[in-house]
Amino acid sequence: MLTSLPARRRLVPKGPLTLEAAGLLVGLVAWEVIGALHVISWFPSLHDVLARVGELAAQGKLQEPLVQSLTNLVVGYVISVVVGVVLGAVMAVSKYVNFALRFYVDALMAAPSIMLVPVLYVLFGLSSFTLIAVIVLYASVFIIATTRSAVEGASHGLLDMARSFGAGPVAGFFWVTVRSAGPEILSGLRLGMGRAVKGMFNGELFIAVFGLAALDKNYEGAFDTTGILAIAVVVIVLAVLLATLVEIANRRLNGWATAPT
Repeated sequence: MLTSLPARRRLVPKGPLTLEAAGLLVGLVAWEVIGALHVISWFPSLHDVLARVGELAAQGKLQEPLVQSLTNLVVGYVISVVVGVVLGAVMAVSKYVNFALRFYVDALMAAPSIMLVPVLYVLFGLSSFTLIAVIVLYASVFIIATTRSAVEGASHGLLDMARSFGAGPVAGFFWVTVRSAGPEILSGLRLGMGRAVKGMFNGELFIAVFGLAALDKNYEGAFDTTGILAIAVVVIVLAVLLATLVEIANRRLNGWATAPT
């Protein structure tokens, strides 16, 4: 008699999701109350900030900067994923490549990435190439590190079993090692997305002529707290939505993974 297959693991359990939603609701309510009661004189309420977002969209001032930022973000993130996953995997399987690159990866992980933005500005000038380079700098290092760790920690037992059934080194790597490391690699890509959004905004702040950060600079010069927080809300929502897309991809690709017994 066939035994039933193990149930698929919930990558995001129901309980934490409920608690996360409750925590978010408490924070939003607290923001609204503090702003409405003018507990802090310069701090606007949530509905004022959301109204400013709607006003910017209605006036057509939000769409073009958002498209500019999103375009640079997508291009930079795709490059980061390709570079990060390939280099991370190669570092995991080759000790020589790992020894050659490990110092640079560890140094870039530890150092504030914003320190290198002026160098990229000198190299690429006032252009979208600079912003894309900043995004790659922010995101790729974390993707490299998490991919290297994931591939190194992949199940060697499964790989040995595949080899005993005749799988060659290439097939074993792609069909066993990569799949076994898949959940951790996708978690690294999710982390990389958050880093990419941060790199996008910090790069735009430094250049201050492109995207959402350029619009934010206008409000900073006018000391418009409502406008500043409106842009912050847009950036946060963008980051959460994109990270959610990566999480959905993780569920689709790694739904086979089961919870440990």
